[in-house]
Amino acid sequence: MKQVLIVDDDAYTCEIVSRILAREDIETTSVLHGGKGLDLLAHKKFDALILDIVMPDIDGWQVIRKVRSTPATAFLPVIFLSGRGGDENRIQGFRLGADDFMEKPFNKEELRLRVMRILESSSDPMTQTLALDDGFQGNIQDIGLGPLLTLFDMENKTGFLRIDAQNQSCTFYLRAGRIVRASMANSDKVNRRAIYAALSWQNGVFHFRDCEVDGEDFIQENTSQLLLEFAQALDEQNML
Repeated sequence: MKQVLIVDDDAYTCEIVSRILAREDIETTSVLHGGKGLDLLAHKKFDALILDIVMPDIDGWQVIRKVRSTPATAFLPVIFLSGRGGDENRIQGFRLGADDFMEKPFNKEELRLRVMRILESSSDPMTQTLALDDGFQGNIQDIGLGPLLTLFDMENKTGFLRIDAQNQSCTFYLRAGRIVRASMANSDKVNRRAIYAALSWQNGVFHFRDCEVDGEDFIQENTSQLLLEFAQALDEQNML
């Protein structure tokens, strides 16, 4: 059964959305505060997040920034459902990595269809290859991680690149084409150690999400320099 988290300080909205999704056998969990929503996301796996913008503790913008900057939730589908509409808020939502944006008051059937569409498209994340502007996913063996990173560098892409291989997962954070940090799930390998480990993988799948990336740059080198350092490290290993 699909699990959807609703984070909205309006209890009535939470109840209505829960009833709509219950008809599709979707189990929902509702919380009235952004901080509580982040606590739940840290301890439980959800298939989608429906998120308000204005809340009493931390707002929806802060929530999605944290969601997108955390490897475990970086690719979680997020739908903004807010009374704060208009082009400026909608654009900001998509810039921060939202998958959809709906204004209140909302049409119940439209909400149901939009949630179902997102859940269906995310159920098998590697069944389609998307345009680079919207996202990009595929197989490492078809393109190679090095050439893929070079492509993102040439395109000045900003967003999250996740690589899944051999029961391992590594997330790269890119800003204007450069890797600014990296982390490997269930491992103490971060930044260069995580990058070099992932570059050694011969197969697996990758998924890129185009969205804003905040935070410190822990790498301080461009992609070409990183790939050159990796190649030199391999040569030194082979000579031993």
